[in-house]
Amino acid sequence: MKKIIATFLPIVFAVLLALALEALYANRIRQSEIEVALADIGLDIYSYTQQYEAFDFNQSQLDSLIVNIERYRQGNSANFSFGYARPELSSLAWEMSKSTGLASDFGNELYTDIARVYVEYDRLIGLWDFTYDFMLSYDPSMPSYDLAQHKTRQLRRIQARHAELAEKSTEFLNKYNSSSFIKALASPE
Repeated sequence: MKKIIATFLPIVFAVLLALALEALYANRIRQSEIEVALADIGLDIYSYTQQYEAFDFNQSQLDSLIVNIERYRQGNSANFSFGYARPELSSLAWEMSKSTGLASDFGNELYTDIARVYVEYDRLIGLWDFTYDFMLSYDPSMPSYDLAQHKTRQLRRIQARHAELAEKSTEFLNKYNSSSFIKALASPE
């Protein structure tokens, strides 16, 4: 009996040790994947705070429309410009993290804070899509003045949503500024 125990005990110990090492290795790989996903999400969120050109262009378009609407109301000639700049925004990192299941390992508070930023992202993109669809399908016989009023309302909404996204993104970055995935933004490899 002692001989059987002496023979099988090292084998059982070796198998248990191998299983423990494999679990440790799998956990380290998963943790590495989470860190990469968080770094990508951090880059997305950081980019949301850096969309000044689109914001400034849309603000100048809004200001121009307001001035020209007022000129039209006063009976003067008005030159309505209907251009706008859609910022280059992405939510690919967040979508990939959710679809691969990595987001479930973020922790409840971090997950909720990330989701708050992306909810604002979705609201802004939804408004952009609505505006774009309208501009593609509006009735060409619609008077320029009416179109300018509509465009003014839409640009005000877009600017407000854009500012809200930048604010939520900044809050997130400030809250997690000591996290490793945010520190990586300051010193890219």
